[in-house]
Amino acid sequence: MFDPKMNLRKVWGALLLAAGLGMFFTIPEKAKEFQAQGWNIYAVKPVFYLVSAILTVGGAKKLFQKNAGSDSPDDKTEH
Repeated sequence: MFDPKMNLRKVWGALLLAAGLGMFFTIPEKAKEFQAQGWNIYAVKPVFYLVSAILTVGGAKKLFQKNAGSDSPDDKTEH
């Protein structure tokens, strides 16, 4: 059955995953820019990688999550 909340969750998960992966691959370029401006890259780079990992894991979790929170009778187990 068509569930708009589930589709929205999948789209949001895909966007988070794409943002995390995009950020992960652009960190080396941004690190060079920050070094050119005189920033302490040893403090900034790990934080960028942490944010990238959080976005990627959160997006993957939402994207590949089974119908969590669904009130469908098929999802419930009888005891």
